[in-house]
Parts: sequence; C-alpha cells; structure tokens
Amino acid sequence: VINFQKLKFLQHWKRLVKNHFHIATNLKNVKLHNGLEQIHTCAFESTQINELNIPESVNYLSVNSLIPIKDVTINSNKVPENLIFAIAMGVSANTSLSSICPIQINMQNEIYILPAGIKPSDKKYLNDIVSHDGIMVLTDSYEYGASAIVKQETAFREYDIHRTPKSKAYVSRNGKKLAERMVKQKDQESLIKLIRFGILSRASLNHIYDIIPDDMPEAKAYILNDTNGKKKTGFSLWYKLSLAELSGFLWIQHAKQNNKRKRKKMKKLNGVTMNDNIVVDIDDIVAAHSWLQSWVKRPF
Repeated sequence: VINFQKLKFLQHWKRLVKNHFHIATNLKNVKLHNGLEQIHTCAFESTQINELNIPESVNYLSVNSLIPIKDVTINSNKVPENLIFAIAMGVSANTSLSSICPIQINMQNEIYILPAGIKPSDKKYLNDIVSHDGIMVLTDSYEYGASAIVKQETAFREYDIHRTPKSKAYVSRNGKKLAERMVKQKDQESLIKLIRFGILSRASLNHIYDIIPDDMPEAKAYILNDTNGKKKTGFSLWYKLSLAELSGFLWIQHAKQNNKRKRKKMKKLNGVTMNDNIVVDIDDIVAAHSWLQSWVKRPF
C-alpha cells in the first residue's frame, strides 16, 4: 500500500492502465495533465477519490474506468468515448449511501445527474445516445436507475437542480420513501430540502412528521409550517409538540410575517437574514425559546 493522498502525473504519460492505482488505497486527489488520452478499466477502483477533472485531451474511457468517482468534470466540448460505461455501475444489491448516491457530471458549464447503477441494456442505450446526441440527453436520467432506491435518489438530485416536471412528479410520489431513508441516515439537511420543495401531499407530510425523531426538531418545524399544524381530518398536531418544535414553527411564522412587510428590503431578525428562502437551523430554534417565552404570558 502506498500512503499518499495527492498525486500529479508525469507529463509524458498517455494513458492510465488497468488497475493503475490498485495499491494507492489512501489516494484522495489526483491531477491529470492535458496530454493524457486514455483511462482504462478500474484505474481508480481502490482509491478514495470522489472528484476528478478530466483533461480535454482524454478521448477514450474503458468500462468501469471512473468507478467509484461521484463528481466528474469534463473539460471538453466533446463527450469522451464510453462515458456511461466508464462511470455508472450495473445492478447491485448494495444499498449503502455510496452505492446509491447519484453521479454528478459537470460539462459546458452545466450539471448533469446520472444514476449510480444502471441495467446493462439501459447502459448501452444511454451510452449510445450520449455519444450520438451529446450530454444534454441526460435530463431526467433517473428513469434509467437499476432499482427503485437508485431512481428515487437520482430524481431527488435532479429535481433539486433542474426542477423538471418528470422528476417533480416522481419525487412527489416517492416522498415518503425518500424521507424514511433520510430519517434513518440522520440526514436532516436533505429532509428539510425535500419538505421545502413544496411538492409533497398533506398525507405524506403527516407520515413524515410521525417518523421524525425528537433530535430533528428543525425538520418537524418546517412540516408544521407547511401544514399549519393540521392533518387532513382537521386533527391537530399541536398536542405532540415539544417546546423546541413549537418554537421552531413560530420562529418561521414570525420570519414570514417580516418577509411580507419587508419584501423589497431584506430584514435582519436577531442577526439572521430573513428573505423568501427562509433558513432556520438548530441554533435559531434554541434562540427562539426565550423569544417564545416572552411572547406567551402563561408559564410552560
């Protein structure tokens, strides 16, 4: 095992051979020089590289040559040969975060999202149309995901970036499953983003609220903000609230009222800038306790 984390290539190298870095298990960063032409199978497989810049000179990629890299920048106007075969895995029973996390491809100042796993037949089809028509065909690529989980994660990322109608509909239908996974992974940031998309049904939001643990009060506060604390039947959620959750909800409401009054001129409330895209973190909710206690006359 070679214990290094960064590497810069010799200028005369024209290709990376099969399993090029198989002993460089600690490698996290590599700089490829312009002049490199080919990257062969499993070149980065044993490394810890997550991001890679591919020089303009690279024109050929072998199958699995870019796995396990999740963020690839192509510095060329032409897609290298076999891009999809190089970067996307096949069908896998592995549901770890690294296995289902979508791949981001940056090219021509645009961001494209690709499923981490794609069925072999779909991979060939997608590789052919990307080679023929260009990288732009990757819009709504979640449809090519090898499993439901991969499709859900890819659609979530695609909607976050591109807001396409197809990804919107898919995320809306699968919101509960996405949320359940985010809760299990303690990924409150993504859960709040999902809630703030504003595309989940009232029933989905009620279900999500019920499964959120007490150590994620901020996410609960955003659901209360979207549902106004009511279920479809009119049954109130307020009786379930802790002080932190209620504080978070009222903090958001207070901020929204300030937005309406100061829409054209951003207002700072207790040092936190409040605009149409309200961001409330745990510190805001904790700080809201004293504000709420001074606002409510009766003791808690």
